[in-house]
Amino acid sequence: MTLTSLIVLGLPFASFAAIALVRPLRRAGRVAGWLSIGAIDVVELNEAFAAQALACLRLAQFLIARLHRLDLYHVVWEVTRQVRTFRPHILVTFGSEGALTAHPDHSMVSVFATLAFQWAGRNNRYPDQFHNGLGPHRTQKLYYGTAEFSLPDRQPVALAPISTVVEFAKQHLETKVAAFHAHQTQAPLFPIFENTVRRQGSKEAFHLIAQATPGVAHTENDLFEGVQEEA
Repeated sequence: MTLTSLIVLGLPFASFAAIALVRPLRRAGRVAGWLSIGAIDVVELNEAFAAQALACLRLAQFLIARLHRLDLYHVVWEVTRQVRTFRPHILVTFGSEGALTAHPDHSMVSVFATLAFQWAGRNNRYPDQFHNGLGPHRTQKLYYGTAEFSLPDRQPVALAPISTVVEFAKQHLETKVAAFHAHQTQAPLFPIFENTVRRQGSKEAFHLIAQATPGVAHTENDLFEGVQEEA
């Protein structure tokens, strides 16, 4: 059985962040999928994901910078359907603080993804989706991306404590930077982004928010630790 992860993020930052996550997630026998919430320039998106073998899903009907004004039940319906379709073992998303930039869209994506993580496994949530073989799916672990520092020139955030640190090869740092540079509409943010990324170095930090099997929290270096392969 192939172990799968689903990365749920908001645009325009989704592609560079997803590529950064894909490096530690996509190993032998593992597949990383990516779900973005929000419309974006398709050309920029394709350039950002050049040469990346990702299962890309996009909910482009939801406009960026407006996610906090959308009907929560409807958006979570869509995200839940994607979780039930992709059937990941783990799900990775933003923290509710909105990541280091405190972006409200990132906060809302966290809310949507967290509810979808819980609701996708219940037979009393969105039962109208149960046709053509689609049914409840329990994702085993939910992670929020986090960091060991904040940005002093942004709105204040309370970051989730680090529970998991995943190391990746140093050369992949340049891939991460190049992916963000594909988003020319974000050019004013390039210096801030590069400084932040290089400060993080060759590691990604996460916080384990929830897991299907109750247990005591401990530090990890692999997001798939304890994940059970289905028969």
